[in-house]
Amino acid sequence: MPSKKDNIIYEKGTEYKIKDKVFELIITPLEIKEKVVELSGWLNEKFKAETPVLIPVLTGSFLLTGDLLPLLEFRYDMNFIKVSSYGSEMESGGIIQEVIGLNMSLEGRSVIVIEDIIDTGLTVDYIVEKLKSAGAKEVLLITLIFKRTNWTGTEYPDWIGFELDDRFVVGYGMDYGEQGRSLRAIYALKTFI
Repeated sequence: MPSKKDNIIYEKGTEYKIKDKVFELIITPLEIKEKVVELSGWLNEKFKAETPVLIPVLTGSFLLTGDLLPLLEFRYDMNFIKVSSYGSEMESGGIIQEVIGLNMSLEGRSVIVIEDIIDTGLTVDYIVEKLKSAGAKEVLLITLIFKRTNWTGTEYPDWIGFELDDRFVVGYGMDYGEQGRSLRAIYALKTFI
């Protein structure tokens, strides 16, 4: 049975309009929840005896981070960062600009970077290089969405929730012109033939 929240029916194929674009639901809230539980189990096993630093990349990872934290059974420190490589509302610009930086020591620490989506990989390459140069002993990269066909980076994710083709997606932290972030499901841009 499809789930329903805030008068939105979460059933595959359901359409959602943002501005002049139509998006169709491709990943339900239940599927996302199952992946977050899987991720928490993996992290809980790996960090039983260590206190890593979680580094959620804003703004897109806020829902993933918020759903993940209550499931973690180990101590952690946290530092949010914000970087962007999007030049327009729908295409990666390849120009990375740091907006909010790192403000804690990472010397000798394990670091877990939490991303909503990895597209070309340029942003995460930049982040991982910055964290390693700050003295992190290891940097783990987790992402809810990975677009393997677009990826040209060097830092491959350690954990991937869903692999998608080259479709523009919104929801669960991802946006189109700052809209759609709060949707609890993931929608892909609908192409009309």
